[in-house]
Amino acid sequence: MGDSNFEMHVPSILEMLRIPYTGSTPLALGLYQDKGLAKEVLKANGISTPRYRLMSSFKEPEELRSS
Repeated sequence: MGDSNFEMHVPSILEMLRIPYTGSTPLALGLYQDKGLAKEVLKANGISTPRYRLMSSFKEPEELRSS
């Protein structure tokens, strides 16, 4: 499978070459890669989104660990 981190490159190249395309802009595709940033952009533009919490690390809760 491909690496979705490079998803925004195709429309970027098409824009540089002035080739029309349909779909999301490179900026939108880049924002989709970072949900926290996307939500901050929406919030800054007065668009409400459900509450969220960003996780910087993950530790499995004790009760879910198998012995």
